[in-house]
Amino acid sequence: MKIRFLGTSFGAPGVGRYQQSILISQGGGLYIFDAGAPVLDCLIKYGYNPADIRAIFISHLHGDHMDGLLDVLNLAEYYGIRCPVYLSERRGIEAFENFAFLQHCKKCENVDFRLIKSGEFYRDDNIAVDAVLTAHMAYRELPSYAFSVKCGDRSVVITSDLSPTLEDFPKRRADLVITECAHLSPEAVCEKITSTKTPAAAIIHVAPTEKYNTLEAMKDTVPFTLLTPEDGEEIEIL
Repeated sequence: MKIRFLGTSFGAPGVGRYQQSILISQGGGLYIFDAGAPVLDCLIKYGYNPADIRAIFISHLHGDHMDGLLDVLNLAEYYGIRCPVYLSERRGIEAFENFAFLQHCKKCENVDFRLIKSGEFYRDDNIAVDAVLTAHMAYRELPSYAFSVKCGDRSVVITSDLSPTLEDFPKRRADLVITECAHLSPEAVCEKITSTKTPAAAIIHVAPTEKYNTLEAMKDTVPFTLLTPEDGEEIEIL
């Protein structure tokens, strides 16, 4: 299972960093978790075939996690993309269907919008995906999700955005956790990662960017491998 970071920024793009998007490639299939980055541009840049996209998963309906979907809709027919797109809210499905109509897309023939449900909601011959409800959107009484991705006996947890209290940090051990540091402190998030006994963590979605200095200083003190990837970096879990 290979993980490439298409976008590692927080709610706004930075120099050399797109908004959040994570690509998992396995068995010839491409799986996109959040689409804040210009997904199609990134796939082409790194030599992927967009037609290999098997599914797209959007953790919550904030623009920095879903704006890249617009190009997917617009160019799905051109690139031969035929895949489900999982969204956290039904109103999101309605909004993207309306946008597809405005763009004169052949949406119904290419992209199938579906609603995320807690627990295992996706499985194919490569991966299985569980959704874990988080509290990032609780202030609006709306759902947001973290994802647990399994491939055989390997697993990755992608927390996406969390609440400042971190009470919603997924209590799951995995080979790698990918989490954020925009709504919480580096010390707090590292404490939560340590509590799961996960051997490695990649921290993205960092704001303000000065927190990177703190994270770099912590790399020799935490009991796990602490990564702070940039756009384009790839990790392989064997």
